[in-house]
Order: sequence, then structure tokens, then C-alpha cells
Amino acid sequence: MDVAQLGEQELIRRMAEVLSSVANPAVSTDVLVGIGDDAALVQWDSPSALLKSDQQVEGVHFDRSWAEPEDVGWKALAVNLSDIASMGGTPHSALISLAVPTETEVSWVERLCSGLAQAASAYGVEVVGGDTSSSSVIVINVALTGTLSVRGGSRPDPLLRSNGMVGDVVAVTGSFGGAGACLRLLTGAGDKRPTAGLMKALLRPVPRVLEGRVLREEGVRAAIDVSDGLLSDLGRLCGASGLSGVVDAAAVPVHEDVYACFPLGETLEIALTAGEDYELLFTAPAEVVERVASRVETPVSVIGRLVPDPAGEVIVEGRAGAPVEFPSSGWRHF
Repeated sequence: MDVAQLGEQELIRRMAEVLSSVANPAVSTDVLVGIGDDAALVQWDSPSALLKSDQQVEGVHFDRSWAEPEDVGWKALAVNLSDIASMGGTPHSALISLAVPTETEVSWVERLCSGLAQAASAYGVEVVGGDTSSSSVIVINVALTGTLSVRGGSRPDPLLRSNGMVGDVVAVTGSFGGAGACLRLLTGAGDKRPTAGLMKALLRPVPRVLEGRVLREEGVRAAIDVSDGLLSDLGRLCGASGLSGVVDAAAVPVHEDVYACFPLGETLEIALTAGEDYELLFTAPAEVVERVASRVETPVSVIGRLVPDPAGEVIVEGRAGAPVEFPSSGWRHF
């Protein structure tokens, strides 16, 4: 049976059944009206709300030949969670809008919702509504809300791209290149199959929500999540801060499985430009970064520093400080 045979209302009922099967006790009492009405009604505990929306488009962000529906659902929520994390916030509730071809199997949609529910349960999110439509390809759009506590004054102090300062070191969580390397192998680059570790990096990214809160608690002021490539996103932070960045090529943490699948000469380029990492990149004084690293289990690496003008420029230094150049700095959406 496909979604056209089932009908919209029954499809929504089935989606709601799957998504509501893992209710989040931490926020469920705040949700006064959930799935089923014209809009959700959420009672906020904090005066500051974070709002984020992102989407996954078939043929652009995933392909059903290598992505299981549960993975598509997980990632659709995870990429939004990563942005809430990069602001230092706590995720709260989500709206899911889904467009699918009319011949899509209902079981595929239910499995997609299962992946969404897994991510929602893991990160304390309640799915409170959304929309459905027909489309020539599958499109999943997630609108995510989060909270940001107010500390030491009446105004919130989120982590912002524009808060970098001269003298800050540039640091990152986790490792880079795993998802990008996997995508290259899946789309025909190289003669090897992706390892299980690379597939996990691409299909099941881990949003650094806890780490983002620790950054803010320890006094970090500038951060961005790395989705389009480390160089590209560092350039965005530098541009917003009116500064330049210098990256030490030898200090960049590369996903270990990238070395097993690509020549050594390509690994750094993949790690710096391939994107889809969903790690946090942040800048702060070195002693602040040390405190962050001591509080989180995720590895934290210092990879460079912020320097004065020109705004938005990023230089990668190789051996003996020689500049390293790449054909592209990261993913371009259009």
C-alpha cells in the first residue's frame, strides 16, 4: 500500500502514533496542544527561545539506494539539533513537514518516523506537529525550537559567530572528513567501499548538544556548527567577527577511517572541505578551551588561531608555515 491509497489523515495518524510512542517526560507537561490541531501550543519556562529550520532533500542530501529511512529521519532532526547546540541552547520541540511522491510505501514513512523518534528521545525533543504534501522527491523539513537560559543579567548571551576575538585559539570537537569521505565513495570516487565507521559518520551524525552547553558555561562566546566544511564555516565565523583565521594543517583531527580509504595526500582536503561533520567549531582563550576539554568526553582539538584583518580569510599552514591551498573551501548549496 502506498501513501495515496492510505490518504493524508490516516498517514498523519500513523506518523503521530510512531512519533508519540517515545514521549519526552522532561517537556511533555509544557506541551499544551500537540499533534492534531492547527498549531502546537507550548508554554515556555524561559524568556529566550531558539528557533531553527533545516531540511533534507532526496537527491541532494540523501539517496534511498544507500540511506535507510530510519537514518534519514535521524539525520533530519540531528542537523537541526546541531545548530541549537552551536548556540549553547537546549532543544525543546519540533515540527516535521514531509513531502513524498504518492507511490511512496507507507512502511517507508513509518520507518522514517521511527528514526525521527529515536533522535527525539535521545535529545529530549517532543514532536508537536507539522504538515504533509505530495512531491516529486522526498523532502523532510524540521522546525526546531530550543531554550536559552538567561545568566547574569536580563539579556541572553548565546554563542555567536560574531563574537570571535584576536588572540582566541580555534578549537573543534570530534573529528572531520568521515561523512564527506563516505559520500565520495558512495558516489563513485575511489575503488573502495565505505567502512561501517564512515557510514555511521554520514548517516548518524552526533549533535554536540551537551558540549554546546559546556562551551557557554565555561565562557566561550563564539561558535558555529560545521556542516558545509571546516574551512568554509570557519570563514563564516571569521567574516562575522571581522577577523582572519590561521589553521595548522597538522593539528586537524581526521576521522581514522578516511586514511584507510583514500591516499594520504587527499585526506586533509577531505577533512577540511567535504562537510557534513556536524561538529562544533569555537574560539576562545586557550585556558577556556582547556576547561572545556576537561569537562566533556568528546575529544577537543586546538587547530589554529584568530588574527586581525582581512575579515573572513582563512589560511592553512603546512610544514614550516607554508600555505596549503585547495580547489574549494566547502559545500555550496546553489
